[in-house]
Amino acid sequence: MNPEFSKQAEEFAAFLTKASGSPFVATSVVRKILLDAGFEELDESKHWKLECGKRYFFTRNSAAVHAFAIGAKYDIENGAFAVAGAHTDNPALRLKPRSKTSNVGASLASVETYGGGIWQTWFDRNLGIAGKALVLAHTDDSKIEVHTHIVSIKKPIFYIPTVAPHLDQPYANGFQVNKEIELRALLGDVSMMSEEKLNPAMIAASVTDKHEAALVALVAKELGVKTEDIVGLDLRLCDCEPATVGGLNKEYVFGQGIDNLNGTFCTTMGLIRATEDLKEQKNVCLINLFDHEECGSLSAQGAQANVVADTIERIIRGVAKDPLAVDIRELALRAARRSLILSADNSHAIHPNFAGKHTTLDPPSMNNGPVIKHNVNQRYASDVEGTAIVTLICKKHDIPIQEFVIRQDTNCGTTIGPTTGAHTGIRTFDIGNAQLCMHSIREMVGAKDIEYMIRLLAAFFEDYAKVTLA
Repeated sequence: MNPEFSKQAEEFAAFLTKASGSPFVATSVVRKILLDAGFEELDESKHWKLECGKRYFFTRNSAAVHAFAIGAKYDIENGAFAVAGAHTDNPALRLKPRSKTSNVGASLASVETYGGGIWQTWFDRNLGIAGKALVLAHTDDSKIEVHTHIVSIKKPIFYIPTVAPHLDQPYANGFQVNKEIELRALLGDVSMMSEEKLNPAMIAASVTDKHEAALVALVAKELGVKTEDIVGLDLRLCDCEPATVGGLNKEYVFGQGIDNLNGTFCTTMGLIRATEDLKEQKNVCLINLFDHEECGSLSAQGAQANVVADTIERIIRGVAKDPLAVDIRELALRAARRSLILSADNSHAIHPNFAGKHTTLDPPSMNNGPVIKHNVNQRYASDVEGTAIVTLICKKHDIPIQEFVIRQDTNCGTTIGPTTGAHTGIRTFDIGNAQLCMHSIREMVGAKDIEYMIRLLAAFFEDYAKVTLA
């Protein structure tokens, strides 16, 4: 395999190992990548004074990232926005707000199912914990100050054991799961759980009455804080096994959260690659990495929020020499009509054991390039203009491209594409790398497709200023 393909596959696997498990963890990893690349972090609650030729980013609710690079030749009267979107979340098992329970001498954690996961793949695996903890900071005055700490403990803490087939043939009708009872995660033996001696005056807001005290103590130790100072937890079970490049010829990447940390990684790296030199760039290049795609995107950090439109307005206002002398809203609306959004969310590769689940018209396969996703009922947002633009960019840069249409007798998934387009009025286009095992705890994608997708996104950011739709 070309060394460049191998290098990007290994880098993606390393990213996946660090970033998987929770949108909070993914956001913290992307944040560090952007800071290391020289992007300046912004605060949404403060005034933005921006400069052409510079790169910026901000995070929202610790679960979404929005980054942009303003071309040195960007003109608020005529410039456009080249936008790419992805999402940081994936189907998972989250600890309930009150997860502590037990049965027949076993300490258990009750969980909620997030998204449409293949839950049987979570059984009989070493599971860690990932998410965030809210920690009370002690100040000299009467203020209530709470800090957010990212949690990522990829050690075998939990286990969800299957039941032996000898007991009443439980799998005679296939693997069926009672989500309320049979997905509870085993923590350990109740008799071996040590209860920490906490200061009664300090635990009024503590979470140790809601979650197993030994688990809270483990999180506190990992973060270097006091157990009684943890006042909130948002934690998900996660796979302990690192992501890896595999296959006989190292042609695949295996890991948790490929849908859609693959899109998150590729949009981030594509933006960085394309904007190292902004001297001749006339546009704004923007990426939006949302949370909550797997449950409908309806949240402050999801694609149904107005963050893209708001960010466009704030960028125009931030670079305007005299913001009061121009109609910022008018300029933003005009810029939207000149812009294009690429929604980079993975697609379905043809399955060698279930080939009949695809149409007979050249179904996409792994390692053969990004996939254009079509659906006439707007489950995907691609249209003929967007298809032409992306196809021409790929041809110019020698990037292979594939197309996907769902079988008409099969249910079609959806993406952030239609939602983002509807909320911004910007033409939106759906692409993604072909993958297998979508929504399993361990997914797979083609190793070559990582570099192909980064090239496509970088080319889109660099070339979109040269595109004209008459």
